[in-house]
Amino acid sequence: MIKHILMKYFTIIICSVIFITNNLRSVYPEDSHIIDSLKTMINITPEDDTLKPRYINDLVWRIKFSNPDTSLILLDRSEELSKKLNFADGLGNSYNARAVIFTVQGKFEEAMKYYRLAIEQFDRVNDPHGVAFCIGNIAVLYNFQSNFDSSIYYNLKALKIRQENNLDKEVAKSNINLGVIYFEKGYYETSLKYYLDALSFYENMPDKVDVDFTYLGTVYNNLGNVYQELGKIYKAKHFYLKALKIYTDFGDKRELSNINNNLGDIEKTNGKAEAALEHYNRAYLLSKEIDEKQEILISCVNLSKYYADIKNNDSARFYINEGLKYGKEINDKKHTIRLYINSGNIMKQKGFPYKSIEQYNKALKLSDEAGIIKNKEEIYFALSEIYSELNQSEKAYSYFKLYSAAKDSIFNKEKHRQITDMATKYETEQKDKEIALQDLEIEKKQAEINQQKARQRVFVAGIIILILILAFLVIYFIQKKKHREELHLRHLEEQKHKEQLKAIKQSLEAGEEERIRLADRMHDDVAPMLVSLRNSIADIGNRFPDIPLFKKISDNISIVHSEVRNISHILYPFSVSGDNFTDSLNNYIRNFKHANKIEVKKTISDIDKINLIPDEIQNFVYRAIQELMNNVVKHTEATEINLKIYLKNKMLNLTVGDNGKGFNENKKTDGIGLRRINKGLEVFGGNMEIISLQTGGVEVKIEIPVMSYEL
Repeated sequence: MIKHILMKYFTIIICSVIFITNNLRSVYPEDSHIIDSLKTMINITPEDDTLKPRYINDLVWRIKFSNPDTSLILLDRSEELSKKLNFADGLGNSYNARAVIFTVQGKFEEAMKYYRLAIEQFDRVNDPHGVAFCIGNIAVLYNFQSNFDSSIYYNLKALKIRQENNLDKEVAKSNINLGVIYFEKGYYETSLKYYLDALSFYENMPDKVDVDFTYLGTVYNNLGNVYQELGKIYKAKHFYLKALKIYTDFGDKRELSNINNNLGDIEKTNGKAEAALEHYNRAYLLSKEIDEKQEILISCVNLSKYYADIKNNDSARFYINEGLKYGKEINDKKHTIRLYINSGNIMKQKGFPYKSIEQYNKALKLSDEAGIIKNKEEIYFALSEIYSELNQSEKAYSYFKLYSAAKDSIFNKEKHRQITDMATKYETEQKDKEIALQDLEIEKKQAEINQQKARQRVFVAGIIILILILAFLVIYFIQKKKHREELHLRHLEEQKHKEQLKAIKQSLEAGEEERIRLADRMHDDVAPMLVSLRNSIADIGNRFPDIPLFKKISDNISIVHSEVRNISHILYPFSVSGDNFTDSLNNYIRNFKHANKIEVKKTISDIDKINLIPDEIQNFVYRAIQELMNNVVKHTEATEINLKIYLKNKMLNLTVGDNGKGFNENKKTDGIGLRRINKGLEVFGGNMEIISLQTGGVEVKIEIPVMSYEL
């Protein structure tokens, strides 16, 4: 089954309420004191003063989502006054606010009409700020309709106007909006770039006001979404909690509903079902309280999936039906697709294959209309399984091929680093680059398997392997239930381990190759030369027994030769899996103490659980300990090392401290070894902290998440 994190791809809140919020000229918390003050100012301001429509528009911006009907009545009054006073700015802001309300209500034609009227008013007074603001909101409207290409076009148009007029705050908002769209299209790396640009602006901006903190909360939330898609759960939760604090401070129920849905996904991924349900229910109640249809729909998707997973089909069906009603009302295809998939899964579990096929086909049709590829992977695989169970091998095989193609397409899209032009020429060039990268990756992997074979033979072998895999898949679809279960288990195994293990092996490859090269040179070149030199000196000593210097030199060469062999053995890679991890570590520490005359105090907790961690992580930790302890010898003049390894909160913790001379933090630099450690930590999603202690010495702390392994 496709992992639950796919749900985040469909998080429409990013491209709806949050996305609109990002593009609004002012985003205000509903502060009752400010609202009361605005009402008072509206009542006492004369009819012939342009401040009166300004106050009305300001009030509307604060209540437009919680009280849309009252807002529309107030906007009637503002437009009437602005026309009498020939106040273009007030009329433009009023039209824009009205269009935003219509957009959220799904009245797209009326919304577009008022956006155009607003642009006309801002053009009259040469206000590029207002023009860009409205164009950005038009992008939101297209995003609501899943027309991502049009949304990108208008967002880039708004961004250009803001850059040309040095509207730095508005540029940051455009970066948020573009990050949202690229996230929706599955270009996570490009989305991350835009979000980080916006984050840099807001975090470094002095004298923030309420609106700036609200935008910062939006960026935190969206970064959490991206990191969750990239599989970096620890970072995702870190940013979600930052966003939650901001939304809680402002009492923003709409955003609190959204962030609770996101945190529910995190807890479910971490295997904390009860905590996930608590977040989902909280999000649902908050969205119902303010009648926010988009948030209600998202909560229905999450709750229906949750109850379907635990086979509580009645509850799941309730939320599916409610969600479909809201999805149809606001024309939300993305979440309607998810509901049809959930419904299909339920029918499949209950043993109604044809009803399940009907639901999956509805989801597939909407996916084609919305241009969403990622849904198709799950749908094609489910249809393949059903037709296999129905002994319709031809259809089963056909859908499995579609599933494989969709899976490959998603993988390639996630590897894109930049998308700067949506034109056909750019797309063609980008595809060529992707193909070239794939060819290089295949060649690299084949070279690792068999470095002695020529490239042509490797290519032919790869083709043969692919043909064999294809033949195996054909046979699979002809066979009965036993073969289907075998392929399903293979799929689960690939989902959980294949991509992670490939990334780990590639990350550690460079360091191990260099160690092999050095070990081989010392063992094959240096050591024989020392033996030859020792023997020559010994021969000379035998000829001149009266000269003891020759024997002394020969003995010293023997010592050097022994050390060279020891070093070559240490450098040469070997496995430290399972129980061998502690044994290998104890041997290394014993040799280290003997060679360097430094006391090593070692504490290892949870040994049985640590031994269950995959070999790649154990090898990485072993090499990190070697590097850090060697650094102590080279740089710190320490006499004692404290080594601790333990598990806490599903994190593997490694601490290496010493009582040496410490370092100047202003002059701290990373050597090759530390850079290699940091590179490995990027693969495992871990982090490292280096501290110069006040009492003297250095302490290095490393954390690696191990929550996805059964410990």
